[in-house]
Amino acid sequence: TLKEMKEEQYKRLHSLLDELQRRELVKIYECWHENELIASACYSICNNRIIYIKGGSSSKGRELGAMHFIMDEVIKLNDITNE
Repeated sequence: TLKEMKEEQYKRLHSLLDELQRRELVKIYECWHENELIASACYSICNNRIIYIKGGSSSKGRELGAMHFIMDEVIKLNDITNE
């Protein structure tokens, strides 16, 4: 489980992710540096919205700003501007 979450919160998150995955509405993005995973983030992308669910970074990832990089890339890759 995740350290900062209580068991009941973790169960709800797990249930949410299972349902999003079943509906094919969840995406996981990763950031690698020198063959090391330094950050990852989970998003749900639907109805012209990008919803950040959960993510984490290693100390190297925090040092390099990997989570900011992921967020920027998610926005670029999922251009949901009004057309």
